[in-house]
Amino acid sequence: MVPRLSRSLVAGIVVAIFTTPALATARCPPEFGEKSAIVVGAGWVVIAAGFVAGAALMRYTFLRSRNRTWAFQLVILLTGIAGMVFTWFMGLLIALNGFFLTC
Repeated sequence: MVPRLSRSLVAGIVVAIFTTPALATARCPPEFGEKSAIVVGAGWVVIAAGFVAGAALMRYTFLRSRNRTWAFQLVILLTGIAGMVFTWFMGLLIALNGFFLTC
C-alpha cells in the first residue's frame, strides 16, 4: 500500500504537468496575433523528432533483448515500451510548451 503523502505528491505532479499548457495560453494578450510559420514548423519538427527517437529506442531495445530468457526479454521490452511512450510524451510536451502555446 502506498502512503497517502506519496499518492498526494504524485497526483500533484500529474495535475501540474497537465495544467501548465492551459496556464500558458491564459496570459497571452490578443495583440500578439498569429505565430510565424517557422515557429509552428519547428514545433512539428520537435514532435517528429520525439516520435523518431522513441521508435529508434524501441528498435534498439528489441534488438538488445534477443537471445535472452523469455522473462528477461519481457522485462526489457516492457521497459523499452515505457521509454518509447515517455520519449513521445516529452517531445509533445516540449513542442506544446516551447512552440505552440507561447506568446
